[in-house]
Amino acid sequence: MKEQWLSLSLEIDESTLAFPGDEGLKINKIKTWDKDNYLLSQVYLTMHLGTHLDYKSHVLNEEDHLDFNQFIGKANVIFIQAKSGIIKTKDIELAYQYINQAEDMLIISTNHEHKINTQAYWTYPKFEPSILEFLKKHHIRLLAADLPSYEYVEGDMLQMHRDLLSNDIYLLENLVHLDRLSSHIELMVLPIPIKGLEAALVNVIAKNL
Repeated sequence: MKEQWLSLSLEIDESTLAFPGDEGLKINKIKTWDKDNYLLSQVYLTMHLGTHLDYKSHVLNEEDHLDFNQFIGKANVIFIQAKSGIIKTKDIELAYQYINQAEDMLIISTNHEHKINTQAYWTYPKFEPSILEFLKKHHIRLLAADLPSYEYVEGDMLQMHRDLLSNDIYLLENLVHLDRLSSHIELMVLPIPIKGLEAALVNVIAKNL
């Protein structure tokens, strides 16, 4: 049977927990069936709730010029077990060497997604600074994971964002269903086209190759 497309985006509602300090989703029914004979909703949320793509302007005083084709293509998936809360670069390198066909978009599955929508989700594994040189060496332009953020083990919580985005490596956060992926996939990351934002909610779909 032909492989089917799979959504990797988290379905959100008003009960979805937002990143600590952020506000959650609020849906206001402006028009209702009872009063108006049709339904119209107003939605209030931050662009970092659910599955989203971070733009450069999130952490850099720099404007993004993105084409939606930029995040459509083939990608690799590796499965990494964090050790003492750290995603070791050497473990990433070890997993990566078994990839038969290297692509420029990389998904790291850590099995952290099973904690999503719980307080434990916000205690997420961190990276070593050497991850930057690994990504540059392999010409990675998109890093994705089942994590709420990307952060070095020590230092400023946004420094990893700055380092990667300043090197044209975009960041995709809060993915789900990664355990259903093979190591080589077709990937489509489709941002909502709203100008002037620092991130975008995305519909992420994938198909195993």
